[in-house]
Amino acid sequence: MDVIGIAAVLNRPMRDRNITFTDPGPFLVEACAPVVDSMGVGGGVVDRLRELGEPVLAYTGAAKSEMRTRDGEWGFNNTRSAAYWRTRELLDPAFNPELMLPPDDLLLADLTAPTWKVTTGVPPKIQIEPKDDLIARLGRSPDRGDAVVMGLYAEWLASTTVQNPAKASTGSQAAANRYGRTIGGGPSSTRGR
Repeated sequence: MDVIGIAAVLNRPMRDRNITFTDPGPFLVEACAPVVDSMGVGGGVVDRLRELGEPVLAYTGAAKSEMRTRDGEWGFNNTRSAAYWRTRELLDPAFNPELMLPPDDLLLADLTAPTWKVTTGVPPKIQIEPKDDLIARLGRSPDRGDAVVMGLYAEWLASTTVQNPAKASTGSQAAANRYGRTIGGGPSSTRGR
């Protein structure tokens, strides 16, 4: 399915998409948001989904990342580096991974081809090989690997996504609750002194 086809499916409300599973087993989740690469053509898909009020996780590989490695010693130059490293950690046999990938030679090549280096800084940062360099080496785009990496990064992306304040509950108390405070006094109030 091409980008236009994906946009057409995503353009319909969730209940009208007529997407069925033969046997989803334990993997069926109540609600999930698609992860869309927000650079290039995907930017329009992200914008349209947001206009429609549909959930979407915008993935921007070049964006800054605050994520750290599993041991907390290393940072990342960008989101793409963090996402690829997270996939690496999820598949690390030393930590008994519960994740299995399909037997696909192109996917395996996409995930194992990128090289990485450490750049200076506090903390030192891991930088995955730029995608343009990887495309030149492989002779094709690592689309399958990118799809898996973006999908596995979705959990982190969802937990760090800035929520739209317009959709949050309104009123002063909602704002106060965000900061752990109360409005109108209470036991810790210092009013009237």
